[in-house]
Amino acid sequence: MSASKDQIIQKIVSKGYWKVQIRPNEYKEKRIEVKEIENIAIPSVISLRGWDFPHYRDRNGGPYITKDGIEKITDIGQYVEYWTMTSSANFIYLGALKEDLIDNTNIVDNIMREYGQKYDRWLEVINTLYRITEIYEYAKRLALKLNIGGQIVIEIELSDIENRILWFTSFDRISFSVPMISREKKWTYKDIVNESDLIGRSDEYAFKAFEKLMLLFQWKSIPIDSYRNDQQKLLQGKL
Repeated sequence: MSASKDQIIQKIVSKGYWKVQIRPNEYKEKRIEVKEIENIAIPSVISLRGWDFPHYRDRNGGPYITKDGIEKITDIGQYVEYWTMTSSANFIYLGALKEDLIDNTNIVDNIMREYGQKYDRWLEVINTLYRITEIYEYAKRLALKLNIGGQIVIEIELSDIENRILWFTSFDRISFSVPMISREKKWTYKDIVNESDLIGRSDEYAFKAFEKLMLLFQWKSIPIDSYRNDQQKLLQGKL
């Protein structure tokens, strides 16, 4: 028997998770007909690295219609997600932090060897850059579909990050000389962006958000050119 929506949401928020909200700044309750929402949400999906954002189709099918929009729940291994889009064009996403769902025994051992201390809560740097970039790219595509001519609000929350350490899982990255750790319980970030600016510079807004999050982990000197290059490889499908 498949888990219910409430059970999936509880599973997501029980550990680290992403919460994303994308919406027009001007609220209109019936901006989109319910039957048309899927024609906006699904063609905007980001599929750049093997798992789409937001995930919209699996063995349980695609999104289902509710009285005020569409919803989709996913519970497949390290991918546990819930998202909805309503007739007001309000998109809400909850996604479990993948780092908390995979077998991290080897990673914890590697961190121990690097720093001489045990850290079993970690955040993968490149994956985080990609996720934030996907969020803004999805917001951009929604803006193109909605064509509201106003402002778009993007709100991101990353929860349960206290005492997490930044880490790289790829072998071509040099680890930090000292542990980079968040002392905050969660990160919240909000952008209110003109539609035209978002469409033209979504990658720049995403990178700014990424820098803010990394600063919370005490990383003050990101090599910007290198990481912007990583971001562009993602957007150009060159991973």
